[in-house]
Amino acid sequence: MNEERRITELKERLAQSIRICVREELAEVLQHLHERLDRVTANDFIEVTEYGKPIRENTEPPKEVLLHTAIYRQRKDVNGIVYSHPLYSTVLGILGRQVLPLFANCHFIKSGIRVFDVPQYIGNSQTAELMINELGSSVALLLRGSGLVTVAENIQEATLLSILIERSAKVHTWRRR
Repeated sequence: MNEERRITELKERLAQSIRICVREELAEVLQHLHERLDRVTANDFIEVTEYGKPIRENTEPPKEVLLHTAIYRQRKDVNGIVYSHPLYSTVLGILGRQVLPLFANCHFIKSGIRVFDVPQYIGNSQTAELMINELGSSVALLLRGSGLVTVAENIQEATLLSILIERSAKVHTWRRR
């Protein structure tokens, strides 16, 4: 398969993942797009270097690009990342509470999804390094006040992890009432 075809297929999988995240209410609108997310296509993506610099001129990646590139540089096992702002996971992150494994299909959570307790977006290399150290070998991390990051071998698995973690977070918040 040639490189251009491979990139096009990857972009299609990314667009599909975003549409799934919208349907699952993990994200309603991304500030980086000017249309609703259910219309996202492969042409809407910006390619960047491993340090977040755009490959094509006259494009500007989202400010959170350093979060993604730091993970890819540190975790060679990761080929898919979902960074979302789901309601229940975000609330638990704000409260500083871990998401606990409350469903049988959440065995990957093991002892809980930790909270990265730096209440700011990952907009510089120093914060990105702190975040990746907190993520460690885990599949997910709550960002205090900023959402949920899931990582996996591919984008489909990272999307599924986000859905399962948000469902656990929802049950966890009900449990606290």
